[in-house]
Amino acid sequence: MRRPLCLAMLGFTAAVRIMTWIKPLPQPSPPMEDGQTAVVAGTVSDITSYMDPENGQMVHIVYLKAADALPYQGAETQSDLKFKDPDAELIKTDSISLNTNLNNFTAAGIRAVNFSDRDLKQNITAQKEAQKQLQEIDMQVWEKSAQEQGMPAQTLEKSAQEQGIPMRSQGGTGVMCRLQEGEVRLPEIGSRACYRGKARHFKTATNPGEFDARAYYAGQGISMQLSQAVLTGKSEGYSGWRHALYRLRRHAGEVLENIFPQKEASVLKAMLLGEKKGMDSEIKALYQGAGISHILAISGLHISLLGMGLYRLLSRFLSRKLSGLLSCGVLFSYLVMTGFSASAARAGIMFLLYMTAKIVGRTYDMPTALSTAAALLLLENPAWLQDGGFQLSFAAAAGAAVTIPAFERMGSDAVKLFGKDKGKKNYIKMYGEKQKHPVMQRLLQGFRSSFCISLTTLPVLLSVFYEWNLLSILLNVLVIPLMGILMGGTVLLVLAGSVVGGIGEPVFVFLRILALPVKGILIFYEKLCLLSEGLPGIWHAGKPELWQLLVFAAGLGLLLLLAEKIPRPAGVPAAVLLCLVFTLKPQDGMQMTMLDVGQGDCIYIRTESGKHYLYDAGSSSQKDTGTWQVIPFLKYQGVGRLEAVFVSHWDADHINGLEAVFEWAEKSGVSIGGLVLPQAHVVQDEPSRLVEMAGSYHIPVYRMEAGDLLTDGKTEFLCLHPDGRDSFTDRNTASLVVQLTLRAENGDKDFSILLTGDVDAEGEQKILASFPGLLQSCDILKTAHHGSETSTTREFLDAAAPACALISCGRNNSYGHPHKAVLERLKAARIPVFVTNECGAVTVRRRQKKITVETFLNVD
Repeated sequence: MRRPLCLAMLGFTAAVRIMTWIKPLPQPSPPMEDGQTAVVAGTVSDITSYMDPENGQMVHIVYLKAADALPYQGAETQSDLKFKDPDAELIKTDSISLNTNLNNFTAAGIRAVNFSDRDLKQNITAQKEAQKQLQEIDMQVWEKSAQEQGMPAQTLEKSAQEQGIPMRSQGGTGVMCRLQEGEVRLPEIGSRACYRGKARHFKTATNPGEFDARAYYAGQGISMQLSQAVLTGKSEGYSGWRHALYRLRRHAGEVLENIFPQKEASVLKAMLLGEKKGMDSEIKALYQGAGISHILAISGLHISLLGMGLYRLLSRFLSRKLSGLLSCGVLFSYLVMTGFSASAARAGIMFLLYMTAKIVGRTYDMPTALSTAAALLLLENPAWLQDGGFQLSFAAAAGAAVTIPAFERMGSDAVKLFGKDKGKKNYIKMYGEKQKHPVMQRLLQGFRSSFCISLTTLPVLLSVFYEWNLLSILLNVLVIPLMGILMGGTVLLVLAGSVVGGIGEPVFVFLRILALPVKGILIFYEKLCLLSEGLPGIWHAGKPELWQLLVFAAGLGLLLLLAEKIPRPAGVPAAVLLCLVFTLKPQDGMQMTMLDVGQGDCIYIRTESGKHYLYDAGSSSQKDTGTWQVIPFLKYQGVGRLEAVFVSHWDADHINGLEAVFEWAEKSGVSIGGLVLPQAHVVQDEPSRLVEMAGSYHIPVYRMEAGDLLTDGKTEFLCLHPDGRDSFTDRNTASLVVQLTLRAENGDKDFSILLTGDVDAEGEQKILASFPGLLQSCDILKTAHHGSETSTTREFLDAAAPACALISCGRNNSYGHPHKAVLERLKAARIPVFVTNECGAVTVRRRQKKITVETFLNVD
């Protein structure tokens, strides 16, 4: 009956996936406008404290669940509030001046039963845990208020709804409160807390490949962030058990910080305590690039090491049943303490099923346990399906549960053909297998296991990260065996530091000496990652298509079903051939994407021959746009080489993302053919720093001037501006203007795009004078200078006559881009306009003699 249960659980998981495809899960909407001052009250579910590695400041984040939020319209200062119990009266040391509108008696879940129009002075009770009790109190409040204001309760309720003030507790959503610097008062876990701060919405992805913070946090039930948060009230009642676990986690973190340097301590805190926020960003990027970042997440590896280690220790002194129960209880507490991530929850459920089977004397079936864990987690929260950590964790576990055993069975039918004894001898002789040294056998077994898990997780890795380091198979063979020593040593050091740490600094000096093996393993991991950076091995596959995922899944399923009939030496080559499906990239014509980088410019071009180009990469409104928008997009596209990076001019909003791109390219093995700058002399202003930066990354620098031509098959890049003989006083006027043209078989112009940088009216006039006939019938116009009034003159627009215009600018930018006059000119010429601050990234495709324009965001 084991496998039927497995099939049933898999069927349930598939049904959830299909339902979420048909009807996507709703995301919790932020209850407040972005930037609005708000008061939020909810139950404290977790607290994270870490040292920001960038500025060295302490950061505290309090997570609230079932939180209600309201706009704060009271006095700028409030006295501290303290609740006794949920049913007790509020104790306050000072009166609170509130406005006379409706929220003077409703403040983020704290309800007033007695109040005056100006001051809240009497009995205030905390929000009830039970919804019915809350509704009863709310009704009393509304009836009381209606009587005092001389109006029917229905009228008051309607007025509240019009102002967006909830009449009753809505049950709320999760809110992440980032405390104000210097705010050190922390509530207890499970207590009811009230915070005041600025509402901040999580950023929604506006480009392909970009991390969607809003979707990520929505999957965890968190709708918004409260910045500069200050505690204004908390209850005395809280969860003693959960708060004790929180204090234990915090104490363990402090012990690690006392024993190890900050970099190593942050890695160990991520591995052991699930605290990743304070981790060194360079180390995190190193582990991820090398393909071993899974060791940083609390997953099956950690749970098996800790859970099974504890069980084996207890079973030496206690009965099997009691040892199993205690191990499960301790492990469950550990999962609660570390935050119950998807991978940890999956491993915890499987460990619980394993212990249950051991206690009752039944056989443990890993595929059934895995499918049951998936069904239970999705039953609790279907949004887990969209979480990359959930997908990777279950794919890796499936590799261990299904793929590894299948590869071990390969060729077994050949043995049966010859009989038990003689067959095995012939089988070994047939495939040239010899008795190997035990160490070699362990290495081969480790390689096979690493390969099988990598094979199973490959489609998820490419769907989430868009690339894969082939060397990760070998790195994991070296890394995984040391995890037992690393985790066991870290746990012992934490226990020792907790027991004798109170004696003083001499004890920690001794513990630092004992910690050298653990520190040595971390250094070994770091050196392995650095070594892999300099070696070829990163496969820039890009985002896989749905048909590729389906073909791979079908091929892998067939390979596993027929495993016993496939000779063992043919197993790995067959799997490698199957992976090649992700290399199939049918030519899809020409593509140009204008990324949404806020107030800046970045344009990606893929020619018909499949080569990649970049035109500008910068922003003045978004931080690290190269890291967060440009590089993820290049990975999404599977860029393994940039033929050229064109720079229109060297204003920061056009180039400040390039250094991140150059650094990523060097570390990831992405070659860059050259940096192309305008051949122009700008008075007292030369791009010397940009040229030096390119030189430091061994990127050749070229200059283009009017009339220069770069060809790529049927695609041409013709420079229209500037004239190298001219001298300019302004960078914008000297912008590199390039006309991208796709030629037909007979050589005629088939499709053209005009890239204009920030060229102004003066530069446009020079282009019209030098190339009067080349601008005619332009298909796509990249509107100059973000839609500024100083560009896109009527004369230039009439000459170009584009089929549509694209504008790149930031939301609510201070420059007023795009300017109303420019939009009116485009409208008068009946030219459709696509603006990134409304549409997100805009992609233009030219395929099969058809031009399509796609926007990343849905717009009317």
